[in-house]
Amino acid sequence: MARKTKMRMSDVVLVYADASYCSSTAAWGYGYCILVGEPVMRKTYSGGSIYCVSSQQAEMMAVREALDFLRVHMTPMIRGRQIEVRSDCLGAIAAIRKEAQEFIDLTGVSGVALHHVRSHSGRRDAHSQLNYLCHCLAKQAMAKYRARVSKHRARKRGRHRGKEAPEHHRARKAQEVVLHSLGRSEVS
Repeated sequence: MARKTKMRMSDVVLVYADASYCSSTAAWGYGYCILVGEPVMRKTYSGGSIYCVSSQQAEMMAVREALDFLRVHMTPMIRGRQIEVRSDCLGAIAAIRKEAQEFIDLTGVSGVALHHVRSHSGRRDAHSQLNYLCHCLAKQAMAKYRARVSKHRARKRGRHRGKEAPEHHRARKAQEVVLHSLGRSEVS
């Protein structure tokens, strides 16, 4: 039986990623956390957008965003290290596995390992807590984009909370007042 050698934290870069998706608005958000070095340096980020087609696509984008951040901003720091990506979406892990070799070639890391983390387990271990942190970041980002979509939809329907009615509503009301004063009851 092969014996596993324990890697030191200085040899590993841990990446946790999660996403949140709203099917009614197609808004999505992501959050990721990167842990690197000894002493451990932690970086957390979130973002999102609208027009996502599924929660699995959102989860894949969360992992891609994290890996892209590593590639663009941290390549010198991660060169030669093992990257361990942890996500609660098996579909995202399978999809990203196909892209791992390209990431290795671009950044010079020693390898990319993809691991599944159980989501919403309520456990107190570090993996669960970091996944929960990413989940909260993703939820907040998704809520921001969902609010934008809802506001846009309300504006399209002519619902302007606390503001004057749109111009065509005021014109119609004025027309009704004029017709009523002339003794007519209908607006054509």
